[in-house]
Amino acid sequence: MNLAGKNIWITGASRGIGLSIARELIDSGANLILSSRKTNTINDSYKLLGTNSLVHIYPCDISSPDDAFATYDKVAAKLGKIDILINNAGVGIFKSFEETSLQDFEELTNVNFRGAFLCTKSVLPGMIESERGLIINILSVVVRKTFLNCSVYSASKSAVFAMSQALREEVRGKGIKIVNIIPGAVETDVWEGHVRAEYGDRMMQPEDVAGAVASVIEMSGNDTMMIEDITLRPQSGDL
Repeated sequence: MNLAGKNIWITGASRGIGLSIARELIDSGANLILSSRKTNTINDSYKLLGTNSLVHIYPCDISSPDDAFATYDKVAAKLGKIDILINNAGVGIFKSFEETSLQDFEELTNVNFRGAFLCTKSVLPGMIESERGLIINILSVVVRKTFLNCSVYSASKSAVFAMSQALREEVRGKGIKIVNIIPGAVETDVWEGHVRAEYGDRMMQPEDVAGAVASVIEMSGNDTMMIEDITLRPQSGDL
């Protein structure tokens, strides 16, 4: 796929997988729209990417309907419709169900599920009008396997998985592709420091997921096929 002039929106782009995806695509010729609710962090990340006129920073709380739709409107007014949406923003709270508070529940579902819904909702009309578009969801292996102490986290990621599976069937005839990337443990700050210290050498790196995203984008230029779901796991297996 020739990305020159394409508009790619990456949520949760201030660190971890999102920042690595931006680095992977920085020389693609695409306009990279990077968003994060943490304004200071996203601005610092912009500096790490170097001065580049194709990088556009839009602080955004994707769990807020007003913020998500307003951000899309600002981008569309300046750059045009979004060609590729990468729903990457997410939070991880790993507790037993008994220990999970209502505040934890709301944080997980608002960011992981509601945020993906709102961003997808904002870009979809333009993609339908263009009869072309690509939506990539960065999920988790929890949608395929049961783990202890992450019941609500698993539910929030599984909700996006179920939504995207159904949406894919609704829009596949309209030239729009929906891809779920389902990684196992990746060494990011979603994990507490002691977990990374103990298991970091067994985890994948953010660059591994970013490489998979770039491959999906490249292969999505083929109009006769669609990649649907890709599972990535550490070579040594799940933690």
